This record gives sequence, C-alpha cells and structure tokens, in this order.
Amino acid sequence: MKLTQRNMQIMRFINEFGFCEITQIEKRVGLKKPRSYQIMQRLTKDNLVKHEQVFHGKHGIFYLTKQGANYTDLPALKNIPKDNYTHQLTVIEIHLQLMHLFPGSMWLSEWRIKRDKSIYSIGHKSDHLVDGVLILPDGDSKNRVKTHVV
Repeated sequence: MKLTQRNMQIMRFINEFGFCEITQIEKRVGLKKPRSYQIMQRLTKDNLVKHEQVFHGKHGIFYLTKQGANYTDLPALKNIPKDNYTHQLTVIEIHLQLMHLFPGSMWLSEWRIKRDKSIYSIGHKSDHLVDGVLILPDGDSKNRVKTHVV
C-alpha cells in the first residue's frame, strides 16, 4: 500500500495518544464517516493499524502495530490501559478542541513526554506527568498550556 500524507497524518495522530476512536480521527483529519472507514480498513488490512472493541456498546479503538509505529517517531503502545481508558479519550477530545482554538499550535502528549523523559533520563520514574502540553504558534515557552484532566 502506498501511504498518503493523510495516512501518515492519521497514524501519527493515533500514535501520539497511543489509541483513539474513529470519531476522533474524523475530527482531526476532517473526514466523513464512509471515507474514514475505508481508510482505516485499508490501514488495518496492511497490518499498520489494529482495531479492537474494548468495551461493549462503545466505539472500538484504533492503535498502531509495531510495523505501523515504524512510520512514526513514537513506539507502538504495548497494551491498552483500561484503567484510564475514558480519561485518555477525554484528553484527546480536549486536544482536538485546543487545536481548533489555537491553529498552528503544537501538542506534546503524555505518551511523548514519557518517551522523552525516558530517553533523556529526566526526573524519576514515579514523577507524575501532565496529560499534555500545548505550545502556541509563537513558540515562546511562556505560552505553554499544560493540561491535566481529573
């Protein structure tokens, strides 16, 4: 399969948070329902993305396979954290709203912060991390919005 820019954007979005629902992919990339399912079926068929129904009666989630994560700068999620599943979906919704309110901003997810903390040996393993950091377009460090969803 030839990966389009949109496919790459979808895979980077999914892996930024570890997993997400189809409705969140649609909001992030601006897709309509039939087209989003076609794209996700293709990515699933090519073993780049996995789809899993975690809770009965809820949307299934998408997450990257190890092969799919090779196209991003973050590792694939090893397991779906069911204990903070709803929390993570809420963080994604907040991310989508903030990116809409502040176009051109950059988001650092908790998943990315954890990875960077490990790579650069920053802090202690037990240190609590924010759910995300929004860096506004001017790039000024004082214009960072840290989010923590309770």
